[in-house]
Amino acid sequence: MKQSNTVKSFITLLVTLISIAGIASAATKTLTSGSWTKKAERISGTWEIVDDGKDVTLKLKNFKTESAPDLKLFFHKKSIGSLTSKKVKSGSKFLAKLKSNRGDQEYKLPKGLKLSDYKSIVIHCEQYTKLWGGANL
Repeated sequence: MKQSNTVKSFITLLVTLISIAGIASAATKTLTSGSWTKKAERISGTWEIVDDGKDVTLKLKNFKTESAPDLKLFFHKKSIGSLTSKKVKSGSKFLAKLKSNRGDQEYKLPKGLKLSDYKSIVIHCEQYTKLWGGANL
């Protein structure tokens, strides 16, 4: 009888843990995602913005582009199709310096940033004033 109760307790605990794991993974949701649009340079890979309930994060997957000395990520109020190198700074919100020109990367978005205020993500080389490319949100 004691062994039976121990097995039941173990099964109950196991079911509870599996249930909690399912809830935790279900709490992370993708807010938007897409691929990149070339402006000055080709950019490959995909991106997504996810909310895990604690942080909102931009994730770059299989990312690859040409190297440059000063590549930065911005959110912009205009769509990528209407942007030029000279107009990137106006109407933009700096997110971060690009960690690398290759590979998976993550960038936490600032608390209080409203994605609905922006239409695109932009990669810009500030040193050369060159709009690398971007994506519409």
